[in-house]
Amino acid sequence: MTADAAMKSSWVLENKQGVCDELTSLFMSLCRSLGIPTKFVSGMSYTDLELFSSPWGPHGWSEVYFPDIGWVPFDVTYRQMGYLDATHIKLREAPDAKDSSIEYLSRGRDIKIKGGPLNINVETLKKGVKVVPNIDINVFVKYEDVGFGSYNLVWAEIKNLHEYYVTADLALSRTNELKVVYGKHKTSLLLRPLEKKKVYWIVQVDENLKQGWSYKFPVELRDIRGAESLAHFNSLRTDPIYSYIEIKNLIPRSATKPEKRTEFECIAPESRYNIDAEITITCTIKNLQTARKQYNICLDTNCKDELIQGGEEKTIQFARRLTKPGINNIVVSAEHGTEQKRSYLLLDVLVEPKINVTDLEYPKTIEFKDEGKIIFTIRKNQDSVAKNIKVTLVHDKVHMQKNFQEILQPQEFSILFYGSNLKGKNNDFEIVIDYEDDQGKKFQTVEKFTIEIVNLTFFQKFMLFIDDLENKVFH
Repeated sequence: MTADAAMKSSWVLENKQGVCDELTSLFMSLCRSLGIPTKFVSGMSYTDLELFSSPWGPHGWSEVYFPDIGWVPFDVTYRQMGYLDATHIKLREAPDAKDSSIEYLSRGRDIKIKGGPLNINVETLKKGVKVVPNIDINVFVKYEDVGFGSYNLVWAEIKNLHEYYVTADLALSRTNELKVVYGKHKTSLLLRPLEKKKVYWIVQVDENLKQGWSYKFPVELRDIRGAESLAHFNSLRTDPIYSYIEIKNLIPRSATKPEKRTEFECIAPESRYNIDAEITITCTIKNLQTARKQYNICLDTNCKDELIQGGEEKTIQFARRLTKPGINNIVVSAEHGTEQKRSYLLLDVLVEPKINVTDLEYPKTIEFKDEGKIIFTIRKNQDSVAKNIKVTLVHDKVHMQKNFQEILQPQEFSILFYGSNLKGKNNDFEIVIDYEDDQGKKFQTVEKFTIEIVNLTFFQKFMLFIDDLENKVFH
C-alpha cells in the first residue's frame, strides 16, 4: 500500500490504511494533539506473517514520554503498548517517519547507482533470563458438560501483580469445533496497580459433531509475557443445551457495554484547511431516552443550552477560526447532569507553502575543458502542502527540468556540465521552482547565481563566440 513512502497522519485518517510508519504517525499525532511528547523509532523486527518474504525486515514504532519515567516504547502495529519484544532492534530516532533508518552514500565521479533488495541477517548473540509475568490469570467455564450446538460461558480473572500500571495482551486459544461468538480471541487490557479485572467470552460447540463421541474442549488463555491458565469442558449429544440468551444473561451488566442514552457527533466540511480559515462545525445530538433533557453543549468557552425531548434530534453549529498550524484536536462536549459525551475532530491546518533552495554548491569559476557540478536541495516548510511542483535550471545552454506531483521530504539535485557548455565570461543561472497550494494558488521561488569561465585561449574564445552566435540564430 504505502511501503515506499511514509504518508502523513491526516492521509491515514482520510484513507484508513497504512503500514507501520503511517499507523505510528497517526498514533503520534493523536498523542501530540493532547500535549504528550512522542518520537519515531525506526529499526528492524521479526514477523511470522506469510505476507513478507523474509521474517526480518524494516519496522517503525514510537516512544512516548512519561514524566519521572522517561521514554516508553509503544508499537501500535504489533499491539505492544508500553513494552517491546526482544526482536525489536532499534537503529534510529527521529521527530517523525519521513527519515529512513538506512542511508546510502557514495563518493566519486560519473557513478550510476542502481538500488537492489536489502538483505537482512540477524544472529542471536546471547539470551537473558526468562521474562517474569506481570499478571496472574485464572480461567473458568460455567458448565462442565454441554450438548452439541450449545453455548457456554468462559471468563478469566486477571490481576496486576505490580504497584504500577501494566498492559496485558491476552490471546484465547483457537480450538476446532469451538467458535467464539462473543469477545475477541486477542484483547488488550490496561490494569491499574494491583487491579483485578474480569474478561468474558461466549463460545459455541459445533452442532455437527459425531454422534456417540465424547469431546473434551481445552480453553487456554495466554499473556505475551508468559502468564497462562487452562480450563476444560466436555460435550456429548445428550448433554444439556444452553441458548445464547441464557449465557449472555450470565454476564454481569457492568461487564457489557452500557446502554446508550445520547448520540452525539460533530463534523467539519473538510479535514484539511489553510491557516486562519473560518469554518462551521455542525453537531448532531439525539436524546435516546423518553424523558426530555437539558444539555449544555460547548466548544471551548462557547456554550449553548438545548432542551431536547425524548427521541428528538437537534443540530447545533459553532463558528471556529483555525489559527494553529498542524493537527488541531477540536473537542466539543455535551453534558446532562453526570452524563457526558465528547466528539473529537482532527483537522489538518496548513500554512502557506514555501519551497526553498538549500545546500547550493557550484564552482564560481571554471576553465573551458573542466568539468563542473551544480548541487542543491529543495525543502518544503512544515504543516503545508505543495503540489504540481516544477523545478527548472535556467541557462542558455545548460538545462534541467523535473516535475513532482508532491514532495514529502527534501529532494536533492546534481547537474553535471563542462566549461565548454557555457558562454562568454559570466554565466547567469536561475533555479526556478513553480508550485501550487492545496487550493490551486500559484507560488514561485527563484535562486540566482553566476559562474565565470576563466583562462580562455584565443581559440576557445572563438569557439564560444561561434557557438553563441549559432544559438542566437537558431533560437
